[in-house]
Amino acid sequence: MSDLIQAISNILAGQASARPMTTEEIVVSIRTIHRALRECESSNETRDEWLTHLTETPMLSVKKSEIICLECGRSFQLLANRHLALHGLTPNQYKEKWGFRKGTPLSCTDLTRKRRSFAKKTGQGSALQTYREMKGIKAKGKVVAVPKKKRRA
Repeated sequence: MSDLIQAISNILAGQASARPMTTEEIVVSIRTIHRALRECESSNETRDEWLTHLTETPMLSVKKSEIICLECGRSFQLLANRHLALHGLTPNQYKEKWGFRKGTPLSCTDLTRKRRSFAKKTGQGSALQTYREMKGIKAKGKVVAVPKKKRRA
């Protein structure tokens, strides 16, 4: 409880140093600040329960406009390699740890949709298909025939 009182006094001191306050304003301000800080405390408990729920069903962390890091609970549009490195993980390790499929993008669905449509517009899908045909790489479970090289005459 002393942390709460200390936080209230720090906030109130900041307000009082910015402008003169009457006794009535100070009392109202203390009540308002106290109520707000108590709500923050209860929302932190709720946030922890919510993060525990997300770790049990990780696909719920991927939303339309955000993806929530299951390691720290922060939300992003894209879980970048740099952020995952702060947790000592690579994207593949993160996916394996939390049960995502290997091909699942670590970005919000809006960003994934935008990137997919841009790739289709610029013809990146056809370039990948051509590359796979040249190398004889499987494409979605199908073996692609390797074209024969032409001999020089």
